[in-house]
Amino acid sequence: MPTIQINEILKKLKKNSMFRLSMTSKELFHSNFWAWLIDNYKQKFTGIFYPDYDNSSEFKVEREKNNFDLSLKFKDKIVIIENKFKSLPDKNQLQRYLNKAQNWREKNIILVSYLEPSFKTDTYISYKALYDGLKNADISDINPTDCAIIQNYTECIKLLCELKDSELTNSETIKEFWAEYMALKKDFDEINFAIIIQKIFLNNIAEKLINKIQINNLNYQINIGNSHVAYIDFFIPDTEFSISLYCNGEYKYVFNIQKENGDTKEKLIEKCKNKYEKFLSTKECIKKLKEYCCYMGPNNAWIYKTRKSKDNLDEIACDIETDLLELLKING
Repeated sequence: MPTIQINEILKKLKKNSMFRLSMTSKELFHSNFWAWLIDNYKQKFTGIFYPDYDNSSEFKVEREKNNFDLSLKFKDKIVIIENKFKSLPDKNQLQRYLNKAQNWREKNIILVSYLEPSFKTDTYISYKALYDGLKNADISDINPTDCAIIQNYTECIKLLCELKDSELTNSETIKEFWAEYMALKKDFDEINFAIIIQKIFLNNIAEKLINKIQINNLNYQINIGNSHVAYIDFFIPDTEFSISLYCNGEYKYVFNIQKENGDTKEKLIEKCKNKYEKFLSTKECIKKLKEYCCYMGPNNAWIYKTRKSKDNLDEIACDIETDLLELLKING
C-alpha cells in the first residue's frame, strides 16, 4: 500500500538533519549547500552540476547574483545553475537568465530540478542524477566532519527521490491519489511538503494526458488555487479559454473575458453566458449556489464553470480534447 511506503520515507526524512534544516526554505538551502560543496571541493563535485567541467580551470562561485541561484564564473564564460524544487521549471525564465548574461562571450545554463520540465532541454539534471553523482563521489579523503555532512545530505536527496517516485505520486487515477493523499496530509503538512506532493502527482498525470490528447500545440501549466489545491491548466496558446483539472478531481472551464469601461462582475458574467451558454448546456455542469465563479483582474476577468468529473485518464483526455476543440471553433 502507498501509505505504508510513504510513512517509512517520512519517518526517515524527519530524522534526517539536513532535511530538517531545509524545511524553512528548500530551494535556498539546496543552492547554498551546492555552493559550499563546489567552493570547497571543486574537483570532486563541480562535474555533478556542470558535466563539461575539465577538472582544472579556475572559477568563482557566486550565489544570488543577478537573480541566478548559483553561478560559476570562469575567465571567459559563465555557467548559470538554476535550482527548481518547489516550483516547476520555466523555459522563459531560463531564457531571461541567458539574456542577462549577454556580456559573457560564452554562457551556459544548467537546470537542476526536482520535477521534470514540460519542455525539452539538453541541460537538465534531475535530483536522481544529483543523488547518483553524490553517491559515487570519492569522499574518503575529506575531513570527517564534512564527510558526515555530505553523507547526510546524500541520504536526504535519496529519500526525496524515493518520495517523488513512490506509488502515491504515480497513482493511476485521481480518486486513488486524493484518498491516499488526504490520509497522509497531516504528515505532509508537518514537513511543508503537501503542495509539492500534489505538484509531483499532477506533473505525472499531465504528461500521461498530453500523450493521449491529439492537439499538437496543447500546453499546460500547474498552479495552486486559493484552497491550496493544485491544478493543471490545459490551454491552446493565444486563446481566451482553458480547462483546469484539479488534484481533487474537479474539472473546470475557464474563460478569460476582457473588461470594457463600466463593466461590472455581473456584466462580465453575462458576456460569458452569451458566448458560451450553448456550449455549456451540452456539458454535465454542476449546479452550485453561484452559477459562475468570477475573479476580477484590472483588465479582464476569469470566469469559471464546473462540470462533473471523471476518473479514468482515457475519458478525461477525451473530454479535454473534445472540449478544447469545440471552444476553438466557437472562438473562430
